[in-house]
Amino acid sequence: NAVKAYKIQDVVLVSSIDIYSSKAPNPLSEDDDYRNYDDHISNGYILSKKFGEILSDLYVKEYGLRVYTPRPSNIYGSNDHFDEATNRVIPSFIRKVFSDEPIEIWGDGSQRRQFIYVDDAVRAILAMIEKGYADKLNISTNDQISIIELAQFIYQLFNKKPNITLDVTKNVGIKNRILDTTKMDELIDFTPTSLEKGLIKTIKWYKNK
Repeated sequence: NAVKAYKIQDVVLVSSIDIYSSKAPNPLSEDDDYRNYDDHISNGYILSKKFGEILSDLYVKEYGLRVYTPRPSNIYGSNDHFDEATNRVIPSFIRKVFSDEPIEIWGDGSQRRQFIYVDDAVRAILAMIEKGYADKLNISTNDQISIIELAQFIYQLFNKKPNITLDVTKNVGIKNRILDTTKMDELIDFTPTSLEKGLIKTIKWYKNK
């Protein structure tokens, strides 16, 4: 409503990989969302992203706003939240390895995820605006890694022996979450930071803090 009242034409609505249905096949294209799959979801975070997109689509149709809707994979990097309350996997793992705490992984650790370094996410969003691509767009690297491989890799970057336990009785969530980045690769001419380089930067920042 504020955007409409002040006649602001360009709006960025940062969405999420979680907008996609658990029923959709991997890799997930921009069409594999609530518009084609009707999931019952009680997760407040996912609902906020879903309803945000629905409302923005209505405002686009009704008032002609231009809404840029990046859908990033898991963002990580400097200035993230590393406190004990966080449940985000990379900051949680880094904090635990640094503090010599064991890492507990729910399930067998084979679930696969993608990550994108925060600087690259920002660059991609700014490129969307520069190109005038007011639509939904997956943003990610093409790297994918299992959760147990991620934990082992972070231990390796700290030059520490892994201390990992698996709890196969816990809910592991969706097995694989992999974005199709075809549209991003066609639109944006840049090479995202590799997971290794991004983790090294993030660990260095955390140690300095």
